[in-house]
Amino acid sequence: MHERHDHHDRSNQGEGVRDSKGDVFEPERATLFPTAEPGGRGRDRPRRDNRVSILTRLLRRKFGALPPAILTRMATADASEVDVWLERVLFAATLDDVFAPLQ
Repeated sequence: MHERHDHHDRSNQGEGVRDSKGDVFEPERATLFPTAEPGGRGRDRPRRDNRVSILTRLLRRKFGALPPAILTRMATADASEVDVWLERVLFAATLDDVFAPLQ
């Protein structure tokens, strides 16, 4: 007889969903781009670099080749700037729309 295993423990409704490894996913706390833990400044760099890579791919797909000045600006930006640009790329008509000054 085949025993059915439910990989999602729903016994803790409101506390998220437990996966097969026991980790809990809490949708209300999920973010697209998580930030580093407090005191973990060095750990934020790989995440920022990953976001820049994603942003570069999206911009190239939408606008074609990117000017060197834009590539330099992305490479030297902090994580919060990159996050804003990632959101702006969705509705931007031009590169200027994406990289307008932060307010």
